[in-house]
Amino acid sequence: MLQPSVKVPFLELKIHPENQFRQEFIEGSAIDPKLFESTIEIVNDLVTNLAGDVATPIHDALNWRYTRFGLNATPNQWAALFLNEDGSCWQAKLYTPRKNLKKGTFQKYETPVGQGAQAFFPKIPKALWQPISDRYQVPLPAENQSFWDWIRQNSEIPIVITEGGKKALSLLSQGYVGIALYGVNGGYRTTETIGGEKLPLLHPILIPDLIPFMESDRPVILAFDQDANGSTRSKVQKALSKFGLLLEKQGCRVKVAQWDSQAGLCKGVDDLLVQAGTAAWEIAYDQAISLQYWLLQNRLEHEFTRQPNQIVQTAQLSTLFNQATPGSIGSVNNCLPQEGIVVLRSPKGTEKTKLLALATRHTNQVITLTHLISLGRNLADRLDGTFRNDLDFGGGYVFDKSTAQVANINRLTACVAGLGWFAQRIDNYIGCDLVLDEAVQVARTLLTSSTCNTDGGRPALLAIFEQLVRNANRVLCADADFDDATIEWIESIRNEKAWILVNHYRPTPYPTKIIDSRDRSAAIADIVATGKTLEKGTALWVATDSKGLAKTLKELLEANLGSGAVIAIHSESVGGSVERALLRDPNGQIPALVAQGVKVFIGSPSISTGVSIEVQDIFKIVYGLFTGVSLLDTDMLQQLSRIRQPVERRIWCVEKGLRYAKASKALTASQFKRDLKQRTSTTVLIARSSLSSAALEQMEAYNWESNPHLTLYANFGATQNRAMVNLRSQLVTRLKMAGHSIEIIQPPPNSEMRNLMTELRAAVKQRDAEAIWKAASLTYAEKLALDEKQKTGEALSPEERLAIQRFQICEFYVIPPEELTLEDVLNDRNGRAQIELRRLEEFLHPELATSTTTHSIETQVQQGAPFTPWDFSNAETRNLVFHNLGLSDFIHNAIAGGKWYMSDLEQIAQKLLQYRKDLEIYLGYRVSTKISITQLVHQLCTQIGITFTRHRQRKDKKVLSFYTLNQADFDRKMAILSRRQADREKYSQLNSATEQFPIHQGGIQEFLPPPGSASNLDEKPIDSREVPATDLEQNSIETLASTSEFSEEADLDSTSTSIST
Repeated sequence: MLQPSVKVPFLELKIHPENQFRQEFIEGSAIDPKLFESTIEIVNDLVTNLAGDVATPIHDALNWRYTRFGLNATPNQWAALFLNEDGSCWQAKLYTPRKNLKKGTFQKYETPVGQGAQAFFPKIPKALWQPISDRYQVPLPAENQSFWDWIRQNSEIPIVITEGGKKALSLLSQGYVGIALYGVNGGYRTTETIGGEKLPLLHPILIPDLIPFMESDRPVILAFDQDANGSTRSKVQKALSKFGLLLEKQGCRVKVAQWDSQAGLCKGVDDLLVQAGTAAWEIAYDQAISLQYWLLQNRLEHEFTRQPNQIVQTAQLSTLFNQATPGSIGSVNNCLPQEGIVVLRSPKGTEKTKLLALATRHTNQVITLTHLISLGRNLADRLDGTFRNDLDFGGGYVFDKSTAQVANINRLTACVAGLGWFAQRIDNYIGCDLVLDEAVQVARTLLTSSTCNTDGGRPALLAIFEQLVRNANRVLCADADFDDATIEWIESIRNEKAWILVNHYRPTPYPTKIIDSRDRSAAIADIVATGKTLEKGTALWVATDSKGLAKTLKELLEANLGSGAVIAIHSESVGGSVERALLRDPNGQIPALVAQGVKVFIGSPSISTGVSIEVQDIFKIVYGLFTGVSLLDTDMLQQLSRIRQPVERRIWCVEKGLRYAKASKALTASQFKRDLKQRTSTTVLIARSSLSSAALEQMEAYNWESNPHLTLYANFGATQNRAMVNLRSQLVTRLKMAGHSIEIIQPPPNSEMRNLMTELRAAVKQRDAEAIWKAASLTYAEKLALDEKQKTGEALSPEERLAIQRFQICEFYVIPPEELTLEDVLNDRNGRAQIELRRLEEFLHPELATSTTTHSIETQVQQGAPFTPWDFSNAETRNLVFHNLGLSDFIHNAIAGGKWYMSDLEQIAQKLLQYRKDLEIYLGYRVSTKISITQLVHQLCTQIGITFTRHRQRKDKKVLSFYTLNQADFDRKMAILSRRQADREKYSQLNSATEQFPIHQGGIQEFLPPPGSASNLDEKPIDSREVPATDLEQNSIETLASTSEFSEEADLDSTSTSIST
């Protein structure tokens, strides 16, 4: 085994070229002497034999033409020829390198002219076959067989692909099968020569040399140079990505070997073997990561590429305030710029908020923006300010309702959803410090959250935000996951470059167990078992991305651990007194609550960021249960990091998420933007005759190329889609990149726990429905007052939330409050039935769809700010798509009493496949080839609340299925729509319509089918609940809203944000 050594600078030695090459290869690149003798030939370029004949071996090997004034042969030129097994020259290294006049550099290696990209297959001495045979337990072949034929025929032998002949020879010398390429992009071709003309290929292809080896599940390890130069490394990574994917497509299992280049000392694998020893290479080989993980890691590492102005490495940023050592950061006030954009990129738990508080403590006016109402008071306390929602004006004074003291309105913390409060006060804060703590979350909430688009008001909020950013003397931004896109967004608003501080500190890693199980039942059973064995004074923390799961889990744990043993924090509970106190002062409240008997704390997205829980020795384990319905992988890490102590994490996460972006499923920001532009252009074209001239002019002038909000929105959307495609893999990759140790465990699913959770989920839904049914009945004035309270960003109490839900159900279904039944509440399905009914209403009355679309555009026009086209309604577009697919006629035929067989869907099926990309863009629906055309049609019809009944009949000794409208379900829905229409007509006569669309004067009887049904048939109501979960994952949240698999998790936390919200 090789031991680390010091590399000798051979080119400086005054020795014969032949000896110099020998030392360079054998000692300098760890090449076995027998292999060197077998495959390397040292030649002079001018050789004269006894007969006086002159030969030029280098020219001949490299296919150079020997001319008097061209490449002249000289007795002073020597070369080491790399010979293939068949004796042909693969490459040559010249003793005196030629100068590349174009690049201005010396060319160390020469390739035979006209040879093209080839792999290196040297002649291997028999003595080196045995170590490979021993390493991989593969018998040696017959005496007369070629080494490379033996490798080709044994696909279980891993192949290491590298760049450069010396590197491959060094690997072969250590008992590894190394194949060399001329460079990282030398393994594939992107052009072909036809008739002497080089033409680009439609897709890159592997070079022919490699194809015979890259089959039958062959393990392949890519071991290319670890370049330190940033631009070179980026080019290598792009080529390696392309090459690796081609190998995977060929059927190989591809991994990527990585090692520390030690500032270039161990750049290549031969350098690593010589400088660090065989053990260093064996570690790199054994720890090689899969290509997919490498691609994820590579992409995630490139989310932030900005050059920082200041680099620090500290666990506590706030301590930098007291440092004054020359050359160090010194006082923060002296180091941080006193104006402009200041960006702090620092890991979780490194006191970013404390640093912001210190940096602004002497500033007269400070506005701090947060994305969650639940975090507002906590942040206000930490930055010595007042939460804007707690302001109380009266008697000429402004009070802080939470403290009953006079409020300091110069230091305010506000939720971005309540930015409207600043509209008339914007000039009062010119020259302030604007603080964006958790800046990426703030940006995402502002651009994507439905709470920021109440009454179509997102453009107005963005305009206010822009003015605050421009008016501020200094914009202080902090985030652990700061990316280039968010920084550029802020820079584009202020039209100046940011000053960036990066903290390279890595927090103490925590041991992590990834629970790789088909469902979460095993993880939940583990939580219950651990909870039962907790010692007094200890507790568990459970992070989840689903409010529905948080509520069901609370029910389960209290049944096992006792009443009051669990606190669940989600959007419905944050208004409670205990939960509000906990969020405001977690480090003071948690020990007290644990002392009172609380054993488990469950955190939903309401507590994914902004809360730093620094209590010690209370939490035994932090669990993560992630179902893929709301959070991205970055948000999951934020949730897991709320507990700062590095205790064990146990995580269950679905493989793929469901929360794709609504506007597009594109994986790149540029394609996302193109899809959104196409969707918007179609929407405006369809509604053109109903839009005002102002709307058309503003849409015509919209800047699709450089609007900063659109650019960041598209980036967020593409990021979200990529996360959903590889949710678990991205989460694990980020955990590894953060330095956490990963252990994969594979417990079997727990069927008993799964069944119990199903029963409890139904019980929770029943209890929630009863709570809404029994809630207080609000008057219209009381409802408006609560609406205003919500608009300011104030958290409602649980009782107020229930009362609002009751009011909304009564209002939508036109049910007198005193006549509301529990069945009405259950049928609402937490508001999802309202979405389907409104779409059905717009389908049956197209003028309502036109009005809905027009209103969503005109509302933005009235705000006098640039459009946010992703908020435009697609109601009218949906109707047009249904018509062009033939679904409109199909549905109207079903409504009229028609029946249909699967064979009747042939034309619709062809159109679904033909326009599958358009369906993604316009309806957010992905056509799956894994399910039947019947299921596809049912999924699309369920979007507008149309369901069907399956019938079976015997014909010619065969059982055939045909389908009719689910008449009972349709009649129930039409009765609701009839009430809604009558309600609109009544209010129309009073000139006080309560809904946003014009009044439809026609009746609905024309849509009702004739009476009668085939009661003697075997009937089974069907809808998209028959679709397997694996296929449901491919569809949009809107399509999935009515499916049972999604419904169990669709009770999302309203404070979570994503583009599909």
